[in-house]
Amino acid sequence: MAIKQRHNVKNAATFDVGTTEIAKGTVVVLNSGVVDKSGSNAAKAVGITDEIGYADKDVRVAQNGDTVLALASDSSITEGEEVISDSDGKVVGASAYTGATQYIVGRALRASTAEDELIPISVNIHVAPKAAS
Repeated sequence: MAIKQRHNVKNAATFDVGTTEIAKGTVVVLNSGVVDKSGSNAAKAVGITDEIGYADKDVRVAQNGDTVLALASDSSITEGEEVISDSDGKVVGASAYTGATQYIVGRALRASTAEDELIPISVNIHVAPKAAS
């Protein structure tokens, strides 16, 4: 069964953007009262941008419970996989991160096939401790 709904934003909030433009579909963090693109596996993620965030303007950010298109870091994300942010605020499969704690942004509703592809993500920001090996 194909997913037809790619966008369902009900819980979005509006945040001020800092001095740098943010692409649509970028994982963002709140920093000193403004949002900026997230860093790798960021602990302070607040959501995924639902539109382009122009410098010094407002941007709508999808939050928990929303389905939104996000920029894929590469073609390795599988359908149903939990995702985290990479160093550019793009989503990457959580299995790619080998650290002690994963800061999950959501779940991929479709596999990625290329870098910078917009894929639907069910936003669900939470912390998932990685099992010891």
